[in-house]
Amino acid sequence: MQSSSADGTRRHVVICGFREAGIDHLYDLLAEQLEVNNFQTVRRPLKRPDLDNGPLVLTLDPDALFVIGKLARLAINDLDLRAVIVVRDPRTLLTTKADWSRRNAVYGFDNALHRMENDFVSLGHPGLVYCWDIIRNLRKIESLNLLVVRYEDLVFDTDATIDMVKSFSLHANPTQHVGLPNVNVTFDHRPLSALDARRIVRQFRLAPSLHKMCSGTGYGSDRRWLDELAAAFPEALDETPGIIVGYYSAGTRYEQEARRLRASLAKLDLAAEILPISAEGDWLENVRRKPSLLKSFRQRLRGPLLYVDVDAVVHANPWPYLRGYEGDIAVASHHRRNIISGTLLLNDTEKAMAFLDQWIADQDRNPTAWDQHSLHNVVEANRADISLSAIRIEYLPPEMCRVFDRAYPTRTGNIIEHLQASREMRANVDDPASMTLLGRRRQRIREIDADLNVEPAALPNQASAEPEPEGPEETLHFRRLDPAKRRQRTEALQAAGASDVARWRVLDNFSSDWSSRAAVVASLVGPVRRVVDIGCGQMDLERWLDPAAAYIPCDIVARDARTIVCDLNAGDCPDVEADVATLLGVLEYIHVPEQVFAALRQRWPRIILTYNPADRDQDRDRATHGWFNALTSAELVNLAASTGLRLIGQVPFDARQTIYEFSSTGDA
Repeated sequence: MQSSSADGTRRHVVICGFREAGIDHLYDLLAEQLEVNNFQTVRRPLKRPDLDNGPLVLTLDPDALFVIGKLARLAINDLDLRAVIVVRDPRTLLTTKADWSRRNAVYGFDNALHRMENDFVSLGHPGLVYCWDIIRNLRKIESLNLLVVRYEDLVFDTDATIDMVKSFSLHANPTQHVGLPNVNVTFDHRPLSALDARRIVRQFRLAPSLHKMCSGTGYGSDRRWLDELAAAFPEALDETPGIIVGYYSAGTRYEQEARRLRASLAKLDLAAEILPISAEGDWLENVRRKPSLLKSFRQRLRGPLLYVDVDAVVHANPWPYLRGYEGDIAVASHHRRNIISGTLLLNDTEKAMAFLDQWIADQDRNPTAWDQHSLHNVVEANRADISLSAIRIEYLPPEMCRVFDRAYPTRTGNIIEHLQASREMRANVDDPASMTLLGRRRQRIREIDADLNVEPAALPNQASAEPEPEGPEETLHFRRLDPAKRRQRTEALQAAGASDVARWRVLDNFSSDWSSRAAVVASLVGPVRRVVDIGCGQMDLERWLDPAAAYIPCDIVARDARTIVCDLNAGDCPDVEADVATLLGVLEYIHVPEQVFAALRQRWPRIILTYNPADRDQDRDRATHGWFNALTSAELVNLAASTGLRLIGQVPFDARQTIYEFSSTGDA
């Protein structure tokens, strides 16, 4: 039989937070003193089975920051779960380097560097803003005792900090607070190098919410320091755009890819050179020409160059972000296996040219390797060179090189989207998986071509995917309609209080990038018995859920034999047992959201939904999307609260969309 803590409960205390904030030191000091109180001490990732251990456990796991909320919501009987989150001044974290990251800062506002078991480095971990959102949401979980400790307190007043953490860990009713009142933490920019100062200015300008993180973690609310720093380093304000470069084989299917890429660049008024080249041999021979062609671009053009594969589109101006890169080159590595050659930043330096020469030489030594393999070799070889004269290589975030239908751990937008033209060549009509991938690509292309007004072209040697549906234009491609027609259609439906059933009968009107949203929501759902997915669409959520969870699809039209058909605008709502109800991209199409909130509150204990709040619209015309309402984030939360739903979590999915989690405060 397991013994229990002095107050009769099992207790699990987790040390987590920012790795460069003294977490290991705090754990070692605490473990040494708590072992006398029969605490087990473990260093390993925190998982659900660990919570069954006891009676007193202290775990070191920096990344527990991302799972502790889900574990706390399991409400395990007789378990007192507590988290100690160690933070550090965000301005310091933005310039902190780890031994394994060489000269690259570990944290950005959006992403953080991550070293995997094979020593491969990628910019694919959540950054400061996302971590701060997690901390704010953890504070709202009533079943989780939470203590935030500042690194500076641990360094400058170690004994008092350890006493505070011990009291929090051992006391039956711990007090939650941030830092110690007698330690004054100020930010002094005078010791900063010019490189670090410029980085801080750029990061805070790209993400003003970093100021809220400073004040929320005890580092002051005065913002005058940023103006002073920007005045001292005015070059940090430079957002002069560079040139986007690319190439394609003339007379091939890639001509249409180039047309689409050029249209996306013209829409943003971005300078670019996308050049046709003569096709030489097979695909391998053409892609191996990449470093030589980039060298010719680099020799001829001045300023930073951004290379983009021609089967990509650019959704937003990348230069305000990319101007923060002051190394020689920047590469993408977030696929976690190899360096990716689809997006590359080449600054106007001699070492950037030297890097291209090394890339060419590596290909000459490996005549069967394609460009990406040689790129990987050269990047890793230079990463091992820690001398000051080495080529400085930096890392691009996922939003600069996203494969359109792949889910990513970070959720900060979509700047450059790659459309995988290779699926056309590799498609095998006898392979269902291959045809599914091809179908996704063609669906996404139809969406983008409609948005960019690019005429689709019949390309040679295409494998046959699913046949095009037949019927009136209004029921096929909603996004292909003129914006004025879409607005008229939305207004007519609003006047009638009706749903656009015809639109949702056609799968072409679903967006392929909704799958990544479903992956994030599934991680929030966690281990449950039954999930009802209202507005299930293509049922993307099902493939991301825990296999043990029973999936109940519900939509305005039947998607398969299991689907419960209901129209929320008509007052329908499925009456089935479930632990969680999800509504992904549904609330925007509801005429009276409070009626839906009331129905949800009466049926299920947890509700997870996504929404594009009006205060993040950036002047978007919601009616052209077919949306029937325009709630700000605060209005949505207050409206839900008025029906008895309590907000327990809020996570930004991308630049415009937010995921909300609610709990029913009454009987389900």
